[in-house]
Amino acid sequence: MKRERQMKLKNEVIYELQAELCGALAHPVRLKILDLLGEKELNIGEIQGELGISGPNLTQHLNVLKKAGLLHARKAGVFQFCSLAIPQVRSACQVMSKVLEAKLLKTDAAARSLRSEMQG
Repeated sequence: MKRERQMKLKNEVIYELQAELCGALAHPVRLKILDLLGEKELNIGEIQGELGISGPNLTQHLNVLKKAGLLHARKAGVFQFCSLAIPQVRSACQVMSKVLEAKLLKTDAAARSLRSEMQG
């Protein structure tokens, strides 16, 4: 019984941590940042150039990712470079993309079926 309670508590902690992590991922800009950094380490200027957003806006998003432990930053001279602190996060995001693609295909198929029923 004690082991069962420990497992339940462990699962609850994991769920809480997972919710926090999902919160950090809950913005398209942050997902784009993670995708870019999944390919290679980039400096702040390169990230900003790829995303086309303001410096303060980028800093805000980077801070959220750092606080969540997803981003590693290092300074080299006047440049600050960013990389993924946990490379597996890119794989997790790719899995989520596949899930969403499947959902969209299913929704699209249902919409086509409904349209055809309504028309004929």
